[in-house]
Amino acid sequence: MEKVDIFIGPPSSGKTERMIQEISKLNPFDYTFIGSQGEFVKFAAYMATEIVGSINRSSFKTVDQFAVETVKRQTDLIFADRPLKLTILTSVIEDMASRNLDLPEEIKNEAAVVRHRSTVEKLLSLIDDVKTYMKEDEFEEAETRRDMFISGVIKRFESKMKSMKLFDTYDAYRMIADGEIKTGGKYLFIDGFYDFTPVVAKFFRAVISDFEKTFITVTDGDIFERGTSTILKTVEIFSCKKTEMKFSGTPVAQGLFFGKGDGVKIHAFEKPNDEIEWVSKKVKTLLMNGKKAQDFEIVVKSENNGYIKAIEDKLGEYDIDVSYLGKKSLNQSTSVQKVMLPLRVVTGGYPQDLLMSMIMAGFSDNTAFSFVYDRSHLNRGPLRLSYKSRMDDWNRRLENFAKYLSRMKTLISEDDEFQDRSLDDLQRMQELVEDAKKTVKNLFDFLIKFENAVFVDDYSKAFEEAIQIIGADVPDEEKEALDQFTDLIWEIESVLNFAGIKEISGSDYRYYLELQIKDRTYVPSREKSGVRISDVITSRFSHAPLKIFVGFTDGNYPEFHPNYFYNSIEEEKHFGTNRNLKRLLDDRLDLYTAMAQAKEVYLTMPQATQEGVKILPSMYLVDLEEKFGMPQKPETYPSMSLQEATISYAKWARWNGRNAEIENKLDVMIQKSKTMSVKDPANLEYCKTLSKAPVSFYRYFSYKTCPLRYFFSYAMKLPQAIIYDLDLNSLELGTVYHNSLKRLVKAGRKHLRDLTSEELKQTVQQVLSEELGKMSFFEPEIFEINLLKFTSVIVNYLEKVEFPEEIDGRNRNLKAYKIYKTDHGFDFFNPREFEFTFTGMEEAKINDMDFSGRIDRIDECESGLMIIDYKSKNAGEKAQLALYSNICEKVFKIPVIQSAFIVVEDAKIVNMMDRDKIQETWNDLIESVKDFIKGVTNGDFTPQSCKDNCERCDFNQICPVRWPDGTFKCSK
Repeated sequence: MEKVDIFIGPPSSGKTERMIQEISKLNPFDYTFIGSQGEFVKFAAYMATEIVGSINRSSFKTVDQFAVETVKRQTDLIFADRPLKLTILTSVIEDMASRNLDLPEEIKNEAAVVRHRSTVEKLLSLIDDVKTYMKEDEFEEAETRRDMFISGVIKRFESKMKSMKLFDTYDAYRMIADGEIKTGGKYLFIDGFYDFTPVVAKFFRAVISDFEKTFITVTDGDIFERGTSTILKTVEIFSCKKTEMKFSGTPVAQGLFFGKGDGVKIHAFEKPNDEIEWVSKKVKTLLMNGKKAQDFEIVVKSENNGYIKAIEDKLGEYDIDVSYLGKKSLNQSTSVQKVMLPLRVVTGGYPQDLLMSMIMAGFSDNTAFSFVYDRSHLNRGPLRLSYKSRMDDWNRRLENFAKYLSRMKTLISEDDEFQDRSLDDLQRMQELVEDAKKTVKNLFDFLIKFENAVFVDDYSKAFEEAIQIIGADVPDEEKEALDQFTDLIWEIESVLNFAGIKEISGSDYRYYLELQIKDRTYVPSREKSGVRISDVITSRFSHAPLKIFVGFTDGNYPEFHPNYFYNSIEEEKHFGTNRNLKRLLDDRLDLYTAMAQAKEVYLTMPQATQEGVKILPSMYLVDLEEKFGMPQKPETYPSMSLQEATISYAKWARWNGRNAEIENKLDVMIQKSKTMSVKDPANLEYCKTLSKAPVSFYRYFSYKTCPLRYFFSYAMKLPQAIIYDLDLNSLELGTVYHNSLKRLVKAGRKHLRDLTSEELKQTVQQVLSEELGKMSFFEPEIFEINLLKFTSVIVNYLEKVEFPEEIDGRNRNLKAYKIYKTDHGFDFFNPREFEFTFTGMEEAKINDMDFSGRIDRIDECESGLMIIDYKSKNAGEKAQLALYSNICEKVFKIPVIQSAFIVVEDAKIVNMMDRDKIQETWNDLIESVKDFIKGVTNGDFTPQSCKDNCERCDFNQICPVRWPDGTFKCSK
């Protein structure tokens, strides 16, 4: 009887099924099945279950699993995974870079160059390649400094591994191949291999020798010839029996492996968004036509591909669920990323954005913290601070913001312009700040566990608590990832303890852990009913009748990374083979095998990025064009629901204007004019009550400017923007100017005029220092900057407006001095009242309308009164002066002969009105106020504003007048 039975044939010739038929004849405990990769082993085991019924699942193993488990059973050695090997290799490089070792200077220099962690990873890959091709001897007689360095690294690395009783997969292959470890059994099945590397070939010779009978599959064909020869050469020393298998695949497989075929369509799109749009509509159409989700799948190159999220989002718009069937690294799990945040915060210097991410991730139940985060400027300050410094910095900023809010409440309650606005939003923000203080305390109380971690088990315990917090509310698809991460934490503790590492810094622990989560994979437990997205490796074992391969571009196909240390010529010299060519062949075989399982295949690709940069197609395109024809124009899918069409038209119409023909086809009618009126009786009654409130000028003018803005402010009482920034807000600024000028002018203009320039500056600065001290600044330096700025403004104002030289005659320009003298130039105005409030006074009731407000300043002369209203930067409305003038006359029984605005920062008198102009303006105002009250009573809040007003509105982000491009367009 032959030692080895070979089933040889092209792809899709039923080789694996034939192996399963042989297995069905055997006792489940008499055989071992060795496959190339985990996905293939799962596929074969599933097929065996379908054909045989009952199998011994533990007999199905990957080649790595079989080798490692065999060594572990027969020795006391410990298996070293890649992250542990990286840790050991890093220590070797550090030792070699040290000046304490007796090494040639050029070797130390080389070690210093590659000691960076990312480079160490590439070096470990090179060492694994050397062991795979059994080329350790190639570096013994080094020809270059780099060869000498790598040879030294390999020797020291292997020595350290042995001293710690560690082994890796390649060591397991070698020990079995050299006879140090014995395998054995009755029947051996080897399947799913395209080729054997030198170390695997030697390993299988030994394993086949130890089994009574071996069955092996070999794939035949032109593109498999290189790999097939390595397998046949491995078994040629045994007596073999060959069984030829015939092709029985699809027309797609026929074309891929034998020339001309059918069933593959290639579509090129202008940009990625166009490609994703088409793929999503294709999927939707398939489902609408009766296909089940299991009848097709979308294939991406790998689990890191950006197409996954984009397709998920697009299909989500159609309410289509997605199931990702391939493996994901733990690094891709949202929950794992959340759990990792505390360690990244501690080792990263407590950056503000990561701390905020922790709160948003669930390490605090304060969902409103983000409102406080920006407004209290917790996002400012140095990027890296110690634990205590960051905690103190945040507490200081929150306390300053709390003082600011308290001060703002006082200012608003005292100021006419703002007193009508609700104080509820400030009260809510004060409550949020208090909650934020508790959140910060709890957050840093939790982080102290990571901050103080010294021993390995300190990190394990801290992470265990973090996992409990995040794991309390995670979707099903994330639970498997968190379970894997939990196991990983305890594995790390065991491995580091075994390696003699009891204490470790946070940075080193993070480095080791991040290596692990990058390599450790999990399968998301998502709904199987969803449309499947798979990576190429997984799709090789999927028999979905229809497959759509997206992103068929250069960089995806092929996707491999060349050797970091050697160019292709040097690499071929050391390894005896063109490994770049092998990488290309392996990549193409993965793609073709995945395609061959389907009856219908679509290959889609963008021709440029979203920004318009050209993208090259896959280098495999030419070969596929010869087999299946040139790219075709993709079929269009106009299958849009009426609702989708209406929404799409509405978006289009906002930019391009309305189209009557389209609206008729969609049977939709859009109102030609925007009217926003309250209709229901209950709310109309509320509007009636609202209209009876005392009329302040600002309440009235808000409605006149835009009724909808009034509705947001006074009817809905939506929160106003709370600005706590470098500059004082308008209320603070006005308060400082008002209070400072009140104190200075009350002291007497003659007294101030008699001071020297320096004395005046010092006097003003002293007053401003006291008034600014009542405000809250989140940085001390801001106080000093504002003190210098405002001192200059006030001094300039006093000199230009309050202190003019007395002049003779009227041939001089008197306009600049009208605050000082009357129009005739003979009567002197003197301040009489400051901040005079008339709210609630009987005299403030005119034509059955109650008015409220506060007059900044009233000056008096023998002829009458002058009304003055301070403005910080811009003049106000003349109607405001007319209102104040009429009420002032009724209160004091003295005529108001003129009124004006004073723009403090410009040191100007603006909108000066005499008595006749005041009366004319008042007549217009009283009619306009009646219209305001009528509009509110009737619930009419139709927007009327245009660009300038809208841009300054607190509610422009929610207003329907705002357009997609961010501009504002007049509703008229």
